[in-house]
Amino acid sequence: MTRSSWIGADSDVSQKRQCVLTGVVRGTLYAQRKRRLKSPSQADEDYKRLIDERYSLHPFYGARRMVVYSGRCGNKVNSKRVQRLMRSMGLAGMAPGPKTSRHTHSTRCTPTCCAACQWCASTRSGAQTSPISVWPTALPIWSPSLTNTAGGS
Repeated sequence: MTRSSWIGADSDVSQKRQCVLTGVVRGTLYAQRKRRLKSPSQADEDYKRLIDERYSLHPFYGARRMVVYSGRCGNKVNSKRVQRLMRSMGLAGMAPGPKTSRHTHSTRCTPTCCAACQWCASTRSGAQTSPISVWPTALPIWSPSLTNTAGGS
């Protein structure tokens, strides 16, 4: 129950005085009453029906996709209007969340690791889970006999 519901138009005390006593801003009170009196238009009801029919077939469609669909049906409608109507019906497109293709901290590799070993590929397939078993065999072993340090040809 909000404080604005305490204010009655048929009281002996004026609405201005009731707003002062309850601490409600009069502009808010008048705007709320204006919103309650406004009934949805027939066009909104038609758009709601159209959105509901399409959403029952494709629940992953969001507001942008519904705008495209309504345009194909011959109805020019704004995306903000579709968002408002879908929100009033409690509909939302099922889309993946942000950054779903990013690696988690447990599977993250540095570029040098990926170049030196197959630890990233093996952890995705589930064959090896420990990088310790892969590192000794994946890194090149340096030996002085493989390099020419004399500087001659």
